[in-house]
This record gives sequence, structure tokens and C-alpha cells, in this order.
Amino acid sequence: MRKSQTEKPNLSHVKIRSYRSKRWQRLLPYIIIAILSAFILIDKCRAEEPACVFLVENNRFTNQNYTRQDLLDFFELFPENRFTDWQKEFVYKQSRYWRLHPITVLAMAQKEGGVVVYPPEDPAEYERWINLCMGYGMEYQRKVNDEVFYQFYGFDVQVNRGARCLRKFFDRYTTNKTVYMHNTKERVQPENAATYALYIYTPFMGEYTWYGKTYAGQEEFVKIYDKMWKLWNEHIPGVRVAGIRIDFWRAD
Repeated sequence: MRKSQTEKPNLSHVKIRSYRSKRWQRLLPYIIIAILSAFILIDKCRAEEPACVFLVENNRFTNQNYTRQDLLDFFELFPENRFTDWQKEFVYKQSRYWRLHPITVLAMAQKEGGVVVYPPEDPAEYERWINLCMGYGMEYQRKVNDEVFYQFYGFDVQVNRGARCLRKFFDRYTTNKTVYMHNTKERVQPENAATYALYIYTPFMGEYTWYGKTYAGQEEFVKIYDKMWKLWNEHIPGVRVAGIRIDFWRAD
């Protein structure tokens, strides 16, 4: 049968499109808000990019251009130093094994234990710090009958574990890695592997308090390291000056 000329067309598809259009109109404000929020978040992340930090040069940190005699002559610059022959030899061997310059190890021992230059005069105090000289594992301590015992106590343990960690952290560095500073509650971006290793080893900037005591951050390490490096290069390559007393803190 022929359809009537006055029969109404089927407009169901038009209604569906109209419904979908209204649904998008209702969602449009939420979409705009989501896009704006994303841009705000991106700007905030850019504003909070970690600061780039630099402490020491890589080639100095791991320099292997030295001899056993160079290290022994360097010790002679500090007559008050009380390292034994085997301890000096141990520093040399560990520096070689972990591919660090001895100044890297000695500067950390001075910063953490104060036992290289002007060591503690009190024998008991010196005994304590020579066996905790690298500050390695200081957080792993326990009390027995009100006395503190350290899991990593001992000169050889400290030098071995400390040097190993510095080398391990150095080798793990990749560009754009960041380190969280525990005292400032912020992340920083080391510019090179040596800086990364030092801040992973001690993740504090400036002075900080640990178990009620105040300690120096790695900026203090840099002060010591720079002075030791200067003395090493002034007195080792040229005429031997073993036996003269160096005023370390004024050696600028």
C-alpha cells in the first residue's frame, strides 16, 4: 500500500542527537575546570622544581693519580695526627680499591670524626671517634645498661663501609636525579655524581640536629675537602716539606 503523503517522518534520531547535545552541554563546565586545573598543576610543578646543587668535582673525587708515598707525606703535614701505620695503609688500600682519592676519605673522616687534623686530646674521646670516623651507620645504635653500642664500630669497618657507600652512590648517579633533604624538607638536584654521592651519604643541608646533637652537613665537608686538596697539591708534587706544622684552618 502506498504511504500517505501526509504521514509524519520518523524523527527519533533527531531526538537522540538532541539528548546527546544537551548531555555535552552539561559536562562542558566540568571539562573546562579539569583542563584549567591541569594547567595550574603544571605551573605549580614548574615553580617547585628542585634547586640544582654542586659540592665537588667528579675528577677530584675519584682521582687515582697518587702514590702510597704521596699519602704518607700528606700525613706528615699534621704532626698531631695519631693514625697508626696500618691505619694509613688501610686508607691507601681502600681508596685504591673503591677508586676514590684519599682526600675524599680523609675529609669525610675529619668532618664526621675530627680525627685527621687536631684530633681530640682526651684518649677516650679519640678512641670513640677514631672507631666512628666515617659516621657510617651512626643511626644503628643500641643501648645496653645505659651504654651506647654501635653496630659498625671499628676503624676498618668505618673506612671500608664509608668508602664503599661513596663509590656505590657515585656510580648510581644519573642526570636529573634528586635527593630529599631531611632537615629542610625539600628535594635538590645534584649537578654531578660526586655531589649526589655526598648528599645521599648525608642528606642534610647546613647544620642539623640528630638525637639531640648538632652536626654539620656536607657544606662542612666541602670546606675541609678544599683545604686538604689545596695542601695536597701545594706540598706533594714539589719539594717535600714533611714535618712542618700547617695551620689547617688558616690554610686558604
